[in-house]
Amino acid sequence: MMDPTLFEGLFAEILAPLVNGTLDGMSEEAKAQWAKVDPKKSAAAYKQMLEKRYGTIQILGQPRPQKLGKVYTDVYLHEKPTHTYAMQVKKLEEMFREQKNRFGRMERTNGLDFAKNHNRLFILGKPGAGKTTFLKYLTMQAARDDIPLIPIFVNLNDFQHQVIDLLDFIKQQFEACDFPNEDVFVIQLFKNGKGLILFDGLDEVSKEDNQRNQITRQIKKFITRYDKNHIAISCRIAASEYNFIGFDYVEMADFTDKQVRTFVERWFSESHQKIDGFLNELERSSNEGIKEMTTSPLLLTLLCIQYDGSMALPPSRSEIYEEALEVLLKTWDGHRDINRGDLIVEDEDRYKALTFKRKIQLMSRLAWGTFKEGKLFIEQKWMEDNIVKYLGKIPKGPDPDLVDGAVVLKAMESQHGLLVERASRIYSFSHLTLQEYFTAKYIVDHAQTDAALSSLVGSEKITDPRWREIFLFVAELLPNGDEFIMWFAESLQNLAGIERIKEILVWIDKKSIERPFGNTQLSSRLSYLTNIRFLAKSDSYQNLGKLSEIRNRTILRASRLAQLINILRRVPRDEDIHIINFVIREAVRFSKELSWSELSTSLESIHLIDKDFSYKEWESFLKLINDIVDKIIFSGWNWQGKNFHDVAILTQWLNGHELLFECLDRVMLDVMERREFEDNFMYKLPSDS
Repeated sequence: MMDPTLFEGLFAEILAPLVNGTLDGMSEEAKAQWAKVDPKKSAAAYKQMLEKRYGTIQILGQPRPQKLGKVYTDVYLHEKPTHTYAMQVKKLEEMFREQKNRFGRMERTNGLDFAKNHNRLFILGKPGAGKTTFLKYLTMQAARDDIPLIPIFVNLNDFQHQVIDLLDFIKQQFEACDFPNEDVFVIQLFKNGKGLILFDGLDEVSKEDNQRNQITRQIKKFITRYDKNHIAISCRIAASEYNFIGFDYVEMADFTDKQVRTFVERWFSESHQKIDGFLNELERSSNEGIKEMTTSPLLLTLLCIQYDGSMALPPSRSEIYEEALEVLLKTWDGHRDINRGDLIVEDEDRYKALTFKRKIQLMSRLAWGTFKEGKLFIEQKWMEDNIVKYLGKIPKGPDPDLVDGAVVLKAMESQHGLLVERASRIYSFSHLTLQEYFTAKYIVDHAQTDAALSSLVGSEKITDPRWREIFLFVAELLPNGDEFIMWFAESLQNLAGIERIKEILVWIDKKSIERPFGNTQLSSRLSYLTNIRFLAKSDSYQNLGKLSEIRNRTILRASRLAQLINILRRVPRDEDIHIINFVIREAVRFSKELSWSELSTSLESIHLIDKDFSYKEWESFLKLINDIVDKIIFSGWNWQGKNFHDVAILTQWLNGHELLFECLDRVMLDVMERREFEDNFMYKLPSDS
């Protein structure tokens, strides 16, 4: 006979005095009824019920529930919730930069391990952070013998709709066991301290008629009465105003890159092609903002669903963000049968009453007001004042003097988590990329003409890396981008009026005609510019950056060729021979693809290097490379005595054009012809020269 499992053993231990008839006060009739109970069958029936109810999760956008084990990724917790930290804005900004532009904290602990070792947990987390999934996981770990307790999952949203007390609600879960009397078993379970009671969604309980306070009192009374048991409560961060004495307050940590990979591998477990394709998409430099969103399990799920159907993320990032906002502001609570309208009282009604469009408008104003000042972290007082100011401006809006901005702010945080308290009384958008998106929305909504756009943004922002994503979002969101593109290009032309840049451009214009580097005027200009930038900058070989992802293949080839040639000019002698030879072959290939026969012939004359290359031969190799650069690429330009003090300006100017090209690739044009614009406008001298 097989030994009983731990789960079966716990059932047998609790049932023993009942089945054996040794429990004090049992009647003969009760003894006879309990004697028929088979502890093993009861344990199996309860476990089957747990598997059915909590062994799967209903994923947003999926027609059928998925097995929990298929998509579950290990949870990590912050042992001190972010909103409890007393911290200055400057310190938060330092931490943000240290963590490579990601919000969060370094101190993390494994959620399962922490739950095993702490018998009182209050688990906080943003919407979609995975709180319910984590409690379901704890339930199933107990059912599968990894936690030596009998789990009871209490959905507080379900409980609030039943006119019974908490103990009666819990008893219902054991109806599957077919006990003569569930009351007796449940009380024995709790008296023995063998229960793992998981209260999910305190924030989902209605405040109407004081219902949340009443349920909170019931939970506290239960905890006091059955204090030997393990208990966990989950709640959204902004709804954590209730104090549970003796509990460890923890916060769900954002996903790391490793967790994202694990989640994706499990989601696409039947297709290695989809796993690799999705992860490669996230690593594209143009998808940095999208990658930031993957720290949220809910938004990562949304991205996986979008990729699953087409093997690609939508080409327009704004479409992804629009769908994400639809989920966060509308769909998520409805998907889980939560009517958050019943959860709001007093000044929270001010926010509840706003339409979806007005909520987006409010978020856009908050984003614009903070981003233009360079603020990622915002003091609560500023947020409150600006929320009240907005509510006072809407038609038939309330008297601003009668609105409590703090209450409205907490409602916004609790309902969709777009705003998060990062430290005590300091807020930020939950993702930097959302702040950028909302800022762009504000600009587009207020820029009816190119003059309006200029006054909102200003040409100096074009070469500011901090505003790069804003311009890309603006390009996608504008219904007609002709004026935007012309204003952008003219601003870059004005920058080209700086004397040293102008001097270089005169030479480039002449060279691109006399000795084309590439098979179009645009690619030729860009190629010469790329070479000049690499030559003028003092970057080491190792620090040569990746090129921007440009969809125009001709321009990409020309830029890559320029980079390869400059790699050869700076490559250290101790570099791997195979890498050097690979760079030579690639340079030959790109020069042929660009139909630059003079350059490809010269490059082909370079013999591939072998491992016995002498120092003298190495010097000859470098001289040959430099001769090719001087005689073919830079002929006619006297580099002697040229001191590029404003190489940074040249680099900014060229980066600005690369950004313009990306915007051109995303914008809707009604009148302008893209190719004509590229050939006749981009990378050219100011119009008055």
